[in-house]
Amino acid sequence: MKGIAHFAVGVAFAASFPWAVREGASGNPLYFLLGGFAGLIPDTLDFKFWRFLYRQDVLVVPDPHDPDPGPIARALAQAVTMASNGRPIRIKLESMRLGTDRWRRYTVRFDPDARTVTVLIGPVVDTGRCLIERGKDMGRAATAPIPVPLRLDYFATFDVDAFEGPHVRMVPDLGGSVMVEFIPWHRSWSHGLAVAGVLGVLGTLVWDWRAGLVMAGAQMLHAILDQAGYLGNNAWFPLTRHRKPGGKYLHSGDSVANATVVWYAGLWIWYNLWLGSDVGGEPLRVIQTLLLAALLPLLAIAWRGWRNRGPVNFIRAYLKRVKEEPHEPA
Repeated sequence: MKGIAHFAVGVAFAASFPWAVREGASGNPLYFLLGGFAGLIPDTLDFKFWRFLYRQDVLVVPDPHDPDPGPIARALAQAVTMASNGRPIRIKLESMRLGTDRWRRYTVRFDPDARTVTVLIGPVVDTGRCLIERGKDMGRAATAPIPVPLRLDYFATFDVDAFEGPHVRMVPDLGGSVMVEFIPWHRSWSHGLAVAGVLGVLGTLVWDWRAGLVMAGAQMLHAILDQAGYLGNNAWFPLTRHRKPGGKYLHSGDSVANATVVWYAGLWIWYNLWLGSDVGGEPLRVIQTLLLAALLPLLAIAWRGWRNRGPVNFIRAYLKRVKEEPHEPA
């Protein structure tokens, strides 16, 4: 999920406790701030710190002005071959920057059935990944054979375009196969229970046990939300060293999913603020309002589906898109 969703869920978790609401009403929003802050901690650790410390064994730097997919495909295939000898290999694919706001996209596709890796040169895009021009090099492709069985922990296809290119780790697996791990530095330890424990202890030492509870809980809810996606996380670090695959129910960058999470988090905050306030109001009327507001996102999705192609076909098409389209995790 995106940062705004994790922040909202962290604040909503803090709002679940009457003492946090009372403190907020008296002018002390500490617990709400700590909940939102702790909800952002896992991804902040990964994207702002850990990825810059993550080393690579192989660095692939394509020429943006003469993009040749062959060396990229061969480097990936060679990394898999090297990993099959018993040692994990980390390879980093650099992006191809053409200017201040111009990047040449290329696509990597692993095919476990055919035991190949294919690299396809794509169009020129801007930093927002919007098409600028196709260019004469678009469509150039190269395929390299892979001599061992492959397993994937993410999509078989991913794009490399704007900003920093991704890391890919090749890990020896059971039966002589090799596991291909996409951006292995993400969710490798920051989303684990150990970090939740550290945050809980830190909050308790600096403030009180309530602060520790809010910080630990917000971090764990972050990990639970992310487990609904594709990349999964490593909840039991340092006891385990690899991520557990996610439930594949949604994409972390899906705008509908993120907006829905923020909406329900806001409703939960509103409900708990009402419980802790002296405003009063008829409980039945409040519950009716809450239920109606909770139905709005579902009604909006159903209406869009009915308008476009009927609800059943819409849901099938949405699930198919979720399963097949490559997305950047966050």
